Amino acid sequence: MIKPKQWSPFQLSRLPKSGYWLSEFTFTGGKKSYTAYCIMNGAIKYVRDDFNSNWGTLLWSCMPTQKQITNGKPNTIFYYYPTLEDMVAANPSLPDTFKSRPTNDY
Repeated sequence: MIKPKQWSPFQLSRLPKSGYWLSEFTFTGGKKSYTAYCIMNGAIKYVRDDFNSNWGTLLWSCMPTQKQITNGKPNTIFYYYPTLEDMVAANPSLPDTFKSRPTNDY
């Protein structure tokens, strides 16, 4: 059985709540790019639509912070979903790589 890792108090003070975060970035010409983040079990996995890849590992310090998400980033909107199924149901046109379960969601 996999043992979940734990976040430190400092990490918890910076990270947004556990679950799935979908960021939508709009380029000047109107094209949109998506990145999904899964924050669970002491790890962060992410996948992007601008290159064909599977879920990769992201350092916790590279994850957008609670403040960045709340205060907004230029041209970026963040959406929160508690589960992968919720994210996929709300965004059915996401690439198939977004619909597979990352290894930290168990």
